[in-house]
Amino acid sequence: MSHAVAQGAGALSAVGLALLVVTPRRDLRVAGLVAWAIGWIALALYLAPSGHHRLFAAAAVVGLIAAVAGTWVVLRVPWLLALATLACVPARIPVHVGSTQANLLLPLYGVVVVAALVLGWQLYGDDVRSRELGPLSWPFALLIGWSGLSMLWTKDVRQGAIELLFFVLPFGLLAVVLARLPWSRTWVLVLYIQLAVMGLVFASIGIVQYEERQIFWNPKVKVDNAYAPSGWFYRVNSVFYDPSIYGRFLVVAILAGLAVVLRRRGRDPLWAIAATLVLGITWVGLLPSFSQSSYVALMAGVTVAAIVLCSVLRPRRSCLPSRPPRSSGIASRARPRRRCRT
Repeated sequence: MSHAVAQGAGALSAVGLALLVVTPRRDLRVAGLVAWAIGWIALALYLAPSGHHRLFAAAAVVGLIAAVAGTWVVLRVPWLLALATLACVPARIPVHVGSTQANLLLPLYGVVVVAALVLGWQLYGDDVRSRELGPLSWPFALLIGWSGLSMLWTKDVRQGAIELLFFVLPFGLLAVVLARLPWSRTWVLVLYIQLAVMGLVFASIGIVQYEERQIFWNPKVKVDNAYAPSGWFYRVNSVFYDPSIYGRFLVVAILAGLAVVLRRRGRDPLWAIAATLVLGITWVGLLPSFSQSSYVALMAGVTVAAIVLCSVLRPRRSCLPSRPPRSSGIASRARPRRRCRT
């Protein structure tokens, strides 16, 4: 496949996803979903190593059968899509095709295919929901559309195709489908428990790695640790490939636990105590990641939580109008005073 075709496919897929995000018309949303699928498949063919057509065809058939089965399950229990997404986040599978080697989020891309089939089925039916991302719909669509259109003049077509194929297009569609899930307090609680358990397990693995000075997967991090300027500096990655991705995952788990602690501290102290213990262990596991972006994200999240907490705890003043002064023959124009009490 030529570079020009890949450029057009990237632009087509991104514009289709942007149209899917913002338009309320069902026919246009279906057209946007079809354009997204065509462009995504074309980018995959552009980046696929040549000479392995039978292997790719067999993988496509098996993947499609699994995706159809997953779609049937998700249509009956929609929140399983969120649980599967969270479970597949750390699963980066090493793939070797010929001389090409890469670590891909294959399980997560399978979830994306299921999400696309679910959305297509819902749009084909009587579902008339639109603009699931609310006020973020237009900024989100403009960002995706611009990212795709920039493929038309980029000099590094391959890198642009990688960015669109593996990140922008699949995760953009997944965000739309997850936003369509019906609200359920029970399923949100289940999702938090899953996140807390995963964060606790990953943090424990990271702590053990730091104590034993042994990491997995990433040879580059091993080399960096070997040339570390100090003995206490040793980056860990737990089950993730990159320490920064590991750290950012733990930050999400910490901030979710912090929200539970602040929300349940007076209503359900047992939940707050359990969340606090998990939060503390997860924070200890975050430290040896030595991820600057994770530390900044954690500080920003804690700052926002502190601002929200202060606004909730601030005493409010309730003001009641006092009795108007008695008029002595002439109508008084003075406004009634307000008595305020906390």
